[in-house]
Amino acid sequence: MTVTGKHISVEFNESALRERNRELAVLLEMSNFLSGTYSQKELLEGALSLVMANFEFQAGRIYLKEENQEYLRLAAYQGLEPVGLEIVKIGEGFTGKSAETKSFLAQPVTDLKNKERARLLQSKGFLAVVCVPMIVGEEVVGVMNLTSKKVVAIDQNQIDLLITLANAIAINADRIRLYENLQKKIQELEEKNATLKFFSYSISHDLKNPAISIYGLTSRLCRLYKSQLDDKGQTYCNLILSLSEQIIALLDEMNAYIKAKESPLALEKVETKDVIEAVREEFAPSLEKRGIKLTVSDLLPRISADKLSLTRIFRNFVDNSLKYGGTCLTEIQITYQEDRDYHVFSISDNGVGISAAAQEKICEPFQRNETSRGIDGIGLGLAIVKELTRRHGGTVSVDSEPGKGVSFSITIAKSI
Repeated sequence: MTVTGKHISVEFNESALRERNRELAVLLEMSNFLSGTYSQKELLEGALSLVMANFEFQAGRIYLKEENQEYLRLAAYQGLEPVGLEIVKIGEGFTGKSAETKSFLAQPVTDLKNKERARLLQSKGFLAVVCVPMIVGEEVVGVMNLTSKKVVAIDQNQIDLLITLANAIAINADRIRLYENLQKKIQELEEKNATLKFFSYSISHDLKNPAISIYGLTSRLCRLYKSQLDDKGQTYCNLILSLSEQIIALLDEMNAYIKAKESPLALEKVETKDVIEAVREEFAPSLEKRGIKLTVSDLLPRISADKLSLTRIFRNFVDNSLKYGGTCLTEIQITYQEDRDYHVFSISDNGVGISAAAQEKICEPFQRNETSRGIDGIGLGLAIVKELTRRHGGTVSVDSEPGKGVSFSITIAKSI
């Protein structure tokens, strides 16, 4: 050790540490081992080897408690085949007593109550048995059973060290168990998600062709054989055409929702003014016919975003206003502001508004409020907006009172 002014410089030397303080060196060695990435079996077998090497035990077993809390099941062993000892009941035998009493136990092999087991151990040269409870929090989760071929002289420091090591092993084994369970759950969710994706794809694609065929055949039937159909027949044909159109529109919306969740974003610098102007032109005939004014903020930014997604967001908002704003709708406004982290766009109208109860779920899939009755749609427009906004690092919020219009706000992260 050298002292320079107010500073002390100590070069780390693991061999010197072991000479000065064996207990700390053993803890360091175990800590370094436990910090690695292993399966639970690899961790327990490796940790057991380290304990046996540092304390000169010739055989060892690690038991973990089963979920039923009644039995210990063998999880790792070395040095002696554990025939007949794969499962131990809590409270029975030397290992079971250690788990039940949460106690460190040690005794000569000759004192074991199971005389058959004592004779077997003696025949292989073992003289002493040690059981160390493995504790996580306040609960015993397992037991480390160690046997030696020489008389074991253990002081309190060694007992404390063994218990500390056993607890560290238990905590890390439990961590790995939780991680492995989590990975299993993730895999199950991924498999279910893949099934849902396949199902969604089948609905949105494989059903569309038959619907288009029904529409086409019915249209041809009406065109070629209209004169042969009575009024009821023509009514049925028109109804089939209308219903098949609804099916196609529904499938298109479902496909758009799936794409909003799954399709990769093509991020680029986008002039939001150009996007909104394109949306204005798209809806110009409807706006002009109904005498509705679409006003847009003069100061619109150039942002990093997926242009198609941004177009769909504004298109869906304007479409929603036109569909659900009612006869009192005369104006739709798009404004912009920003803060340190987000671009904030607001889309407002002076239509019929939305009730407080409907606002809570308005952006969820297949949600339609009381103003939607008699209007085509399946309730995915705002759900699509929510997904696309989320994927741009932002959120959607709504503020409305019945009869006083509605204002939606979306945020898009600047960091995207």
